[in-house]
Formats: sequence, structure tokens, C-alpha cells
Amino acid sequence: MTFSLKEHLKRYGIYEINKDKYWTWSGKKLGERKIKRLNILREPIVKGCATEEDYLRFVEYIASPKVASVVHTMNYGGIYKCCEYIVEPDASGASYF
Repeated sequence: MTFSLKEHLKRYGIYEINKDKYWTWSGKKLGERKIKRLNILREPIVKGCATEEDYLRFVEYIASPKVASVVHTMNYGGIYKCCEYIVEPDASGASYF
């Protein structure tokens, strides 16, 4: 069975969503408690004062499937383009995958 790149990303919880709809969708998907925790963990990173432990806590938190889906969906366009570059053959017909 062969999946399109879009279908493959969906299987990992990464969706193509309009930016306006993203915020409503992400809020429903995560809920208030998870959003609050995510914001607390990203605050030192955004402020530029994060320690290595801060980064590790943030990365561990966003690695959970539900949170990862929301975080990676925000970057869908970039992820799609990177995957497209890796999977699509170049002019010579060679593929990086």
C-alpha cells in the first residue's frame, strides 16, 4: 500500500490546516491544561534564558503524540517541503530515500 506524502504525514498526526483555523483546532486538541503547560515550558526559550534542562523538559513534553501533533502541524509547510525534497527524485532520477 502506497500513501501520498500528505496521507503519510496525517498518519503521524501532522495536518495541513489553514493558519486561522489552526488556533481553534490546537486549542480543542490540547485543552487548557496542556496549553498552559506548553507555554510555561517554552517561556524561558522564548525569553532567551533557557538552560539545557529547560530545553530537555520542553522537548520531552512536545514529544508526546498529542502535543507533537499540534506542534508539528504548526510547521506543516516546512515539514512537507523537507519530506518532498528527500522523497522526490532529482533530475537524474536519484532519490534521497
